[in-house]
Amino acid sequence: MRFSTIAILLLWSCLPSVEAQQTDLCSRFKQHVQSLSATELDGRFSGTKGETKAKDYIISQLKLGRMTRLSIDSFAIDTVILGHKVKTRTANLRVFLNNKADSTIILIAHFDHLGIDSIGLSNFNGNPTLHPGADDNASGVAFLLELEKEMELKKAHYNYLFLFTSGEEMGLLGAKHFLSSANFNRLKIKLVLNLDMIGRSNDNSKFMAYCTSGWTKPEKQELLNLDTEKLLTFSESCPKISDHFPFHQKGVKTLFLTSGVHQDYHRPSDTFEKLDYKKMEKLYGLVMNYLRKF
Repeated sequence: MRFSTIAILLLWSCLPSVEAQQTDLCSRFKQHVQSLSATELDGRFSGTKGETKAKDYIISQLKLGRMTRLSIDSFAIDTVILGHKVKTRTANLRVFLNNKADSTIILIAHFDHLGIDSIGLSNFNGNPTLHPGADDNASGVAFLLELEKEMELKKAHYNYLFLFTSGEEMGLLGAKHFLSSANFNRLKIKLVLNLDMIGRSNDNSKFMAYCTSGWTKPEKQELLNLDTEKLLTFSESCPKISDHFPFHQKGVKTLFLTSGVHQDYHRPSDTFEKLDYKKMEKLYGLVMNYLRKF
């Protein structure tokens, strides 16, 4: 089939520019973060109606196709609601992308936060108030939602498990629940990638990359080689404060990416307009390039 020069130019003009595609990704990140940190979600404390709304939003945004399966893993927790200790239930969300491979890469982001009555976890000294949790961790959830959409279109040598956890703020409960289940025991895991608080610009505008459990020097060098924009600061320590840690304790190879703690951490001032969505976009490009290497 032959096209005239005019027809080709018209067709080309209809295609989105690279800049437009980047802007779209930033906009989607912002939409996800703004929706998950909205007032009507009441800070997404585990076991509350607000957290259920967060789960519903995540499910509504997933791109579920013929190769993916969504599972909702409910588990019991002890929590505090309106000052009273109660037993309630929450749930992890699992999306399994089956490429019929022997090994699986797990990508994690927790969606719970401190709610309104923060049971002593808040860094705010005033009366109990809404903690929106935009960076902690609506940012990681937004990132994972966009990865899930793109990875479904990608042929790969590994399966992918997208794990949206609850109960992280209460002691990594969602990650521990998954590790105690048969779902963990039957998987051969290549890597666990944890994304927690990736939306802010710290003093040196870097992301911390904690390479723990099983990283060889060539594997770390490969990630270094891909980091052409020098986004990462590497560390071999293993912080205990996020969902990668229980996997690390099991001897699983983990990578924890975060932009770090900031002055709005665990405060009502952790709001969506303070996030650096362009910086998140740069990290997204690096992570996609890394995953494409497998």
